[in-house]
This record gives sequence, structure tokens and C-alpha cells, in this order.
Amino acid sequence: MTTQESFETPPHPENDAGEMRCVGVEIEFGGLDGRRTAVFLADELGGTYRQTDPYAYEVTGTPLGDFEVTLDTSYAHYQSKSHKLLDEVGSRLANLVGAAAELVVPYEIVTPPVPMDRLAEVARLLRRMAESGASGTEKSVFFAFGLHLNPETPSRKAEGIMPIVKAFALLSPWLWRSIDPDPTRRLLRFADPYDPTYVRLIADPDYHPDTAQMIDDYLAHNPSRNHDLDMLPLFAYLDEARVRARLPNEKINGRPTFHYRLPDAKLGDPSWSFAKEWNRWVAVERFAADADRLAAAGRAYLARAHDEESWAEEVAEFIGS
Repeated sequence: MTTQESFETPPHPENDAGEMRCVGVEIEFGGLDGRRTAVFLADELGGTYRQTDPYAYEVTGTPLGDFEVTLDTSYAHYQSKSHKLLDEVGSRLANLVGAAAELVVPYEIVTPPVPMDRLAEVARLLRRMAESGASGTEKSVFFAFGLHLNPETPSRKAEGIMPIVKAFALLSPWLWRSIDPDPTRRLLRFADPYDPTYVRLIADPDYHPDTAQMIDDYLAHNPSRNHDLDMLPLFAYLDEARVRARLPNEKINGRPTFHYRLPDAKLGDPSWSFAKEWNRWVAVERFAADADRLAAAGRAYLARAHDEESWAEEVAEFIGS
């Protein structure tokens, strides 16, 4: 990771309440187990840690807020059902799964919501983790560690949300090419692209839905969490009943953020930069804020038949990259 990282600011750094927007960060890694990671965070940030189950910890009282450290599989974390026998069996099974999973499954840090102007502090923390032995996807061909960014929305209204979704959909092939993910992520297709019919729908410069229509159209075309930009947490926050009616069994925690899922986290790679990953998201928001360029790109997308690679080249011209 580079020693100097510059974090760019989106066009609208404040939310509707005039407060600095926050970003939640989820990052997967190897090289350190859960306890060592929790101890590291507490020592580095000045908080205290406690174990919440055999493969999960929380670190509280830091200047940034409270962190979670968990083995990234739900099967290792047993939730009590208040039945003594079932609890004992479930707990033992979870411990067995966790012991096996530790060999191949990454641990994950979940940060508290961090104000955008303090992301450099997260970068320093990740840099220190790498220096202490944490590793990323670069360590092995069998590793596929991800990074998730959860930027708070600048607005809770459709007119403030939809341009960013539209910009992301149009820029997606360019983003994928710019990120240049590990070949294993390409092979496994880390996340599904949006339905092309949906992209054509929202690319239309005259597409200006209200909140209900925005959510309905998304659910009709993309009823899954498995997308680079997963909108379901935000839409569940805005209208949980509408989302649950379409996806009653999907695990969704509503929150007022975008959920941007990046394919690679390369903590041990000196050339990898957390800031660079963040700045690509800022490029999306800047594109969304330029109504004329966004409309022109939408018209261009609708006017031609194209594959992803050729569109990646063409849309790069709209953003000047």
C-alpha cells in the first residue's frame, strides 16, 4: 500500500441534514486470526476488545467508533435459540465449522460509519495491518478477498439517488477494467452486472422515477444481492415493506447507504491503494452530478449496439479518463 494516499471529495460531501457524509468499510484479509486482529485494533486505536463468540470480536471505545472482527462465514457464528440441548449442539457445530473455515475463509473487519474527511485514518490503519502481517488476494491464487464501501447517500430522495445508480451502471465496464481484478474473480464472475434491459431503461435521459417506481424497477430487473452496486440495503431502508414483498427471504439490513462491492482487497501489495479504490467511487458521483454529461452518455449508450469492452472505451471519453 502506498505511504501517501489522497482521498478525493465527492461533489456533495454533506447529507440532507448538512452533516458530513459517512462511509462504512468492510475488508477481508488473511494472515491474522481474529484475536490478533482485535488486539491490534485495540492497541492501534486505543479501544478495548472482547470476544463475542469463538470467531468474532468487537473493539469499542476507539476515536473512530466501534469495530467488528468476524470470520467471514455465518455458519461459524451460532445464534442461541434458548433451547439448552439445541444450543449445545448448535454451538459445537459452529465451533467445528469455524475451526475448519479458519484455514480457508478470511476474517473481516467492519468499521463504524467514518466521516468522509477521516478516511485517511482508515488507510493508515490498513497500512499498519499489512505491516503487522495481514495479507490480501495477492497472497495466493486461492484467496479472493473483497472490499466493500458503504457511502452514505447525499440525499434520501429519488432525484438524489437515481443519477448515481445511472452513472454507476453506465460506468460499470470502465470500472471493472480499471480495477483489473484478480483472474480468479474474473473466472468466478465476482458479481453479476445489472440486467442490460434495466441499464437501457435507466440510461434514458427522460427516466426520472419517484421512489416507489425507482425501487419497483430495480426489483423487477435485479432481484439479488449479487451486484457490484447492491441497492437493496438502501431500498429496504427507504421502503422495507416494498422490498420484502418481492424478496421475503433475502437477508437485507436496511441502511441509508450505497453498497459498493469491490472484488479485491490486496493489503499486502505495496502498489495497492485504498484511496484509489475510493476515488473511483468519487468518479461515479462526479459523473452523476454532471447532468449534461450523464444525459449525453445515456443517449450514446442507447444509440448503438456494443459489447462491454467497446463501451468501456467510449464511456471513458465522457469522464475524461
